[in-house]
Amino acid sequence: MESWKIDFNLNDKKGVINVEYSPNKDVTESGFDMLQHLGFDVNTCIGYPTLHAYITDFEATGYRRYCGWIQILKCEYFESEKDTSPIDTKFFIDGASEYNSPFFAYGYPAELYDAPCNNLGSYYKLVWTAYTYLVEMPTHITQNTVSFIAGFEWGYTEWDELNQRKVMNRPMQQLFYADWVSNLQLLKVEFPSFSYK
Repeated sequence: MESWKIDFNLNDKKGVINVEYSPNKDVTESGFDMLQHLGFDVNTCIGYPTLHAYITDFEATGYRRYCGWIQILKCEYFESEKDTSPIDTKFFIDGASEYNSPFFAYGYPAELYDAPCNNLGSYYKLVWTAYTYLVEMPTHITQNTVSFIAGFEWGYTEWDELNQRKVMNRPMQQLFYADWVSNLQLLKVEFPSFSYK
């Protein structure tokens, strides 16, 4: 398991993001056993990455603890395993189509769990990258503005080889404000009622 700690500051109060990042080793532990009704072999999740991000050592209390997570996905699709140039690249705000909201999670404070699996579709190779941001939530106090607090990138590559699915997880890396700014256009187009900074 890869374990990270990222310091942050929200409402002039310090906190720590703890990130646990590891391959999926157990369908029950990851919760995939609850998805059997969807009609796919839940055991295919084994080997894909799982990520759990939660906040500790947070000095804030009450409303000062309110925050959320936004996760932007970049999916690069390839014609073969050895190709280095994608034939298609798509960006998604994770969870937006399901909840009509840019927020993957939010709370006092927010906690995030994600375990992607089997997103290859009809392509030969997929490079799946998540840009995961802890953000200040839009309220009347913030003038309806979503603001960057901290972030990190993680993901995996999947492909089929000799009729067998292969998965290679990538190391996590910390993201900074400039990375957040580079992804703002998608948020502004999809959810223009908020301000972003």
